[in-house]
Order: sequence, then C-alpha cells, then structure tokens
Amino acid sequence: MIVGDYMNSNELIDIENIETEAIEEEKENAQEQENVQEQEVELSDEKKKEVKKEQITALVTAYYNKFDFLQNQNLSELINKSLNKYLDTDLTIEEINDELMQLILIAKKEDDKRHDGDKVKDNHKELYEKLDQLVSLLATAGIDYQLAGALCSYLKYGEESKRIHDDIDLNMNEDDLGKFGEVCRQLGFDFHDNRMNSPRVLQNGIPHGDHEVVAEIPGSDLHIGVFCFQRNPDGSINNRSYYKDEEGNNKVWNEYMPPEFAKLVFGAETIEFNGKPLIITPPEYVYSLKSFTRQQKDLEDIKFMEDKIDKDKLARIREAKDNGRRVDLLDANPKKNDDIESMMNDKTEEKVEENSMEYEKPKVYVKNDNNNNNHNNNNSESGFIHYRGLIVPYIVLLVMVAIIEIFNFLS
Repeated sequence: MIVGDYMNSNELIDIENIETEAIEEEKENAQEQENVQEQEVELSDEKKKEVKKEQITALVTAYYNKFDFLQNQNLSELINKSLNKYLDTDLTIEEINDELMQLILIAKKEDDKRHDGDKVKDNHKELYEKLDQLVSLLATAGIDYQLAGALCSYLKYGEESKRIHDDIDLNMNEDDLGKFGEVCRQLGFDFHDNRMNSPRVLQNGIPHGDHEVVAEIPGSDLHIGVFCFQRNPDGSINNRSYYKDEEGNNKVWNEYMPPEFAKLVFGAETIEFNGKPLIITPPEYVYSLKSFTRQQKDLEDIKFMEDKIDKDKLARIREAKDNGRRVDLLDANPKKNDDIESMMNDKTEEKVEENSMEYEKPKVYVKNDNNNNNHNNNNSESGFIHYRGLIVPYIVLLVMVAIIEIFNFLS
C-alpha cells in the first residue's frame, strides 16, 4: 500500500503482464511533463519542488481511482504520506511511479488474502472456538475482563465480518494476569507478560507496537492480546499501556477514566455468546477509538458500525471522555536494587531479633528451674551453681574435723 505496513516493503513483484492502462497513461503524461521541464530554462528549486508535488499528487490520485480497495482510505492522507516519502528525495517521477506501482500491487495481494472467502471462513471458525473456550475458563477463574475491539460489534449485531481477524483483544484487570497465565496454560497457549520489557514505543503521545501481554496459539496466526487496566475504589479506571522511552526506561501510559466515564465503558454491556454471558466493550466506544486510526481494517469496521451504533450513547461517551479524563506518563520500573536489598536487610534484622528472643527464653526458663531446684546439667551456668552448693558444706566439715584433731593432739 502507499501507506501503512507496505510503505517500507522491499518485496518486488513482476508487473510486466499486469494491465495498468490508466496508470501507464498517467506515467507517460508525467514523463512528458518531466521532459518539458528539462527543455525549459532552469527553474528555481522551489518551483521544481512545486512541480514534483503536483506530479506525485496526480499519480496517487490516479492509483486511488484505479483500485477500489484503496478507496476505504482517505485520499488526502494517501497523498500526504506519499509526499512525505518522496518529495524531498532525488528520485525522478518515473522512479517514484515504479515504486508506487510495486507497493500498491503488494498491498492488493495482501488485501485479497485478508478477504479471501475460504480463509475468512476458516479464520472465523477458529476465532469463535477459541473465544468459546476462553469465556468458559475466564469465568471459572473469576477473572475481571471484557472483550475489546471490533469483534464486539460483529457479535452484538449478529453479523460476520468480511475479513480475517488477527487476534482476540481483551481488557483485563492487571491483578488477574497471573490467573490468566494459568488459563492460557490449560488451553495450551504460550503466555507472555512483557510489561517490563515492552515492545511498544511512544508515538504522538500514544504507545504503538505489539501487545505487551499476549498469548500465542501454537500453529496458528491467531493470538490473544491484552490491554491492562486497574479498578479504583471510587469506580474510576486506569488504562495502563507499557512502553520504553528513548533511553530504554520502562514507562506506563496511564489513562485515568473518571467514574462517570468508566461506567459507560467498563462492564456496561453484556451479550450472550454460545449460551454464555460475555461482557463486551460498547461498540460506540470502539467506534470512537477507531475514528482516530486510518488502517484499512479499522475503516472497514467503522463503515460497518456507523449505521448501527447508538449515536446518543456515542455522544454521552465523548462528553464523559472530555470531563476529567487525563493521561499521565509514569515510571514503571520496579524498586531499585538498593531498595530491595535494604528491605531484605530489614527483614533479616527482624528475624535475628526474633531468634535472639527465642534464645533468651530458655535462659529465663533455666534460672527458674534453679530456683525450684530443677537443675539442667546441659546448661553450664546451672551446672556451676549446682556444684558450688555441694562444695561449701564439704569444706566447712573438713575444717571442723581438722580443729578437733588439733585439740586432741594438744590435750
């Protein structure tokens, strides 16, 4: 695609046999314009840039009109992203056109794959099977969660999407991630908690990248992605997304949702899925989030939802969002090693003091035994007291015997 994931693709496609009459015509026109420019008096750099801008705009517009799948996107955004990529380069309009053709055909191939009927059917079958297993085990484990993403709207309105879904998104209470790991192990999923080693980075004030908490399904392209949150006693919610800053420090993008806002989004809506209750994120809130993204799949979801959602509820959500919501960028690093060692030392000292008291008790007990003439021969102090009590009378007796013998001798 001109934009998105395909802009940086290096894949080359054989385009010799592809019919691109309208594009070739535009290509010839662009080349003619370039030839005319070469024959004219040398233009200023500013004027050359303006001409190149017009040529790129004409090319992108021609492609946009040629391929239906591009029309899910915004033409102005496609033009702007193409200008950002090519306007300040040394590439000729011919070279830019060749590259755009390749990128668009790659995107078309991926789009066809994502919307292939058989592949979509297989993907949805697996998706619903895994979701059914999850719903049962998450309920049994008492995990605080709700389904997130566009899947909520497709399930609520009882319609199948026409595309492949890459993941099942869940909002989940951070306190329950340990239990979720156990659920994943029961299902044979590979559970990864990368909050302290997040693949996300901050772009335009919002973390971008893969989920920091994810469960991969062996042998499948499908995975479970978790968005973390915390519940506060007053009913407010903290949505927490972990990322690394430019220095590699662990940070948290913490979105505070005041109680009135949180009440409209979390736990507000339950549907029935395969005979089981399933808490979902209201489609109105999903719609409001996707309104800020321009990926093709998001635009498809928006188009599906726009004539089905409750517009009044959407307005209430947007109003509540503007009233008290805030975002804080917080330090996510655990306690420093010094602090941990200090805590360990404190605990060690407490343990030593406890042990010292335990050793004192037998000493008191031994002394009490001596006062009651219950001697403990295994204690050196008690042994000394015991023998000292026998020796003194014995010496006195010897002295008396000696005096008597002396008196008899003198007599």
